[in-house]
Amino acid sequence: MKSPLFFLFAASLCCCYAQQKAEPAPEPRIVATPPSDAGRGLVRVNAREIRHYSGTRKEPDYLVSKDNGKTWEMKAAPASYPPNYGGIPKESPAITRNPLTGEFIRVQPIGGFVFLSKGGLDGKWLAVTNNGKLEEDWKDPEKRKNLKKLGGIMRSPIFVDKGKRVLIPFHNMGGGTKFHISDDGGLTWRVSRNGITSPPA
Repeated sequence: MKSPLFFLFAASLCCCYAQQKAEPAPEPRIVATPPSDAGRGLVRVNAREIRHYSGTRKEPDYLVSKDNGKTWEMKAAPASYPPNYGGIPKESPAITRNPLTGEFIRVQPIGGFVFLSKGGLDGKWLAVTNNGKLEEDWKDPEKRKNLKKLGGIMRSPIFVDKGKRVLIPFHNMGGGTKFHISDDGGLTWRVSRNGITSPPA
């Protein structure tokens, strides 16, 4: 009668042989490409520059890499860049480039204002008002009373239909996911009628 060690040895040889004869694993297949700004606060500026904006309520700043993420340094944002007016301190904003204009839209995740850039990230930032206009003097507390706020816990804006429509997914606790929708580059907004919820278990 052969010892258990013999059977263990034979089994290990069979496993090694099976692994050698197995088909090679297929290459990963790309099924979708997320936006470059998939993470809140993260923005690809060009082929080499990446920025990550903080969500501070004080003097805004950002991390920047000009070698595709190999090295980083902290920089102060210009005075024209708005601080966090949203519901959670330190929560980074969601910033996305408009593919039609090359400018940027910025929203704060919870209860923040909608800002549109004029002249890029380091140019002017204008706040969207409740009547679909742009307000340059958003630092004035009285003017801020008329600025547009989008509800819910928001993700990053997504441009669809060749850039003609902006969608911002959001959810309220237990209410499923809906979308803030703009068809004029972020000036006026409506909410999708139906929400998306998880199927029952």
